[in-house]
Amino acid sequence: MIQKLDWDSAFFNIKIGEIFYEEEIDIKETSNFDLLYIKSLNDFDLEVSDFENSFSEKKIIFSKDLSENENTSINQIQVYDEFKHSLNEIYQLAYESGTYSRFNLDENIQKGIFQKMYDKWVDNSINKSFADELLVYEEESKVMGFITYKITQQNASIGLIAVNPTFQRKGIGKKLLNHVESKLFKKGVKKLQIPTQERNILGCSFYKKQGYKIEEIIHIKHYWRK
Repeated sequence: MIQKLDWDSAFFNIKIGEIFYEEEIDIKETSNFDLLYIKSLNDFDLEVSDFENSFSEKKIIFSKDLSENENTSINQIQVYDEFKHSLNEIYQLAYESGTYSRFNLDENIQKGIFQKMYDKWVDNSINKSFADELLVYEEESKVMGFITYKITQQNASIGLIAVNPTFQRKGIGKKLLNHVESKLFKKGVKKLQIPTQERNILGCSFYKKQGYKIEEIIHIKHYWRK
């Protein structure tokens, strides 16, 4: 059964549905949609009548069992404060974090929509709809990186993480991640997950160096109505 994605449909102003490939796709049901996200744990080659596959990606879910670490409080990492931190700098970093996003790379998605989507993601992280906290790494009044996380029972996931390209390879990403890991462990969280894309080679390498392992690989394909 194809599930209608209300948030995506409202945002893109088209009818968007999602289905896992293992399920049988009802041709009559597809008539209700303009775009389908078809997902599977295995790669697949599928033809859907009146639709064409415009984009494919491998989504990698990294995970790590949390344990107590010696991370101490880092003064440069603070909860986002609208009166202190530049929201525009956060937006620009969010675009950087979404470089390999399917919403950025699918050429059928109108240019500029990707930025609006990530603006909304940041806004909803700040108001705690999408995240529990948005943490900022700041030095000399300059936002150099940020991270968001969401707790679900004894697990948590990273929503967005980004470091200004000018300040990369200075350990900022590691400090942000270690800070969140320590915070989550103290809250009783057992496992932290981080989703990214296989195309994000540097990101995948970074997470592996931080002790994360691949928990799951999800194949996602966009099918647009012709």
